Amino acid sequence: MSNSNATTQCEQDFLILVEAALSRDLWALKLFDSWGKPLPSGVLKGNMLWTGNYDECLDSLYQPANKTFLSQPFVGQYCTLSPSETISQGMISSGLTLGICVPSSCDRQSIVRLARNLFKKDNITENNLLCSNDGATLLSATPQSIFIAQFSAIRTLRRIFTMEKKNDDNSLAFIHGLRVLSLFWVIFGHSILFNLFYTNNIIDVLSWSHNIAFQLISNGVLSVDTFFVISGFLTAIIFVREITKEKLSFRFLIRYYIHRYIRLTPTFLLVLLVSINLTAYFGRGPIYPSIQGFESEGCRQHGWWTAILYVGNLVHVDDMCLGVSWYLYNDMQFHWIAPLALIPFVIGRKSIGYFVTTIYVLIGIGSIVGILLYYPNMSLSLFADATNVPYLTYGKSKHYP
Repeated sequence: MSNSNATTQCEQDFLILVEAALSRDLWALKLFDSWGKPLPSGVLKGNMLWTGNYDECLDSLYQPANKTFLSQPFVGQYCTLSPSETISQGMISSGLTLGICVPSSCDRQSIVRLARNLFKKDNITENNLLCSNDGATLLSATPQSIFIAQFSAIRTLRRIFTMEKKNDDNSLAFIHGLRVLSLFWVIFGHSILFNLFYTNNIIDVLSWSHNIAFQLISNGVLSVDTFFVISGFLTAIIFVREITKEKLSFRFLIRYYIHRYIRLTPTFLLVLLVSINLTAYFGRGPIYPSIQGFESEGCRQHGWWTAILYVGNLVHVDDMCLGVSWYLYNDMQFHWIAPLALIPFVIGRKSIGYFVTTIYVLIGIGSIVGILLYYPNMSLSLFADATNVPYLTYGKSKHYP
């Protein structure tokens, strides 16, 4: 490939790679399969990103038999080539970006020489090249970075988890911090989860699930526990605070239940009406309106009464009306049974309160065990098995029966 008699380590490795591909060795075919392909779908619509498959290039370490590479083991290096010529339309500038996979022994100069020979273009330079092995650029300290460094994570966390000794609502301000941190976790997990239904490399995602860092996503359902704890904590405080102002009565309990229902239901009804009647008209495309968790077919078939009565996680579970509302069902049901545990503490019968609380805990543990016995093949993680349908149907509520 080089005009000189002496070939570089990169070029020798690349020649061995080409020979293996011509011999139909799978490891070499996989490497070339990761290259961006010419003329993908949508070129006439401006699709100039022929990136190929980044992970396929970098995932495997190739140690082929009877092949002697100058660098062992053979590792792929992913690069993108972007020629200088671009097509401009107003503020939009578009140019071809081609993903290639080359031996890791190749430096930037060698890759440029290979690209010039492969594509018969002499104007390719290192400025057109971006590789996975390129070192990160270190940024010098700027006023902005110095300002950000002044924030102390320890001090911030201490403020979040500290409760001031004041008898007012401001003493519970730490709850807002817990809400924000948990909300970040929920948004992050759902951003990954909902995209999984439309990804074209689901096998890679399942392999990622074995990575320890990925457990933050696969166990994202636990972030909901924070909201249940906060809800129960506030329910207990408000219940005790209100009941000390007036005597326990049937009227007080009726107001307790009605207040919660009126607080949630009008907004929930609006979301239901929009989801059932209007979401089909919000967009158009090959995968729309099939939006996981927002399906309204169950509402049409079985009626939306299960939603407004907050029993959707108990009736027609296989075809739930607006699946994402499962949290509201559980939260409302916890609110229904909370007085049974709180009233004994208020009237001075703490032993009864502890007994009822223990019964609740045992019922929760027992229901989880029962579900796992009924579905013995159900994994404890959503990503452990691509066909884990019982988890999708019952698992998201199994922690909160």
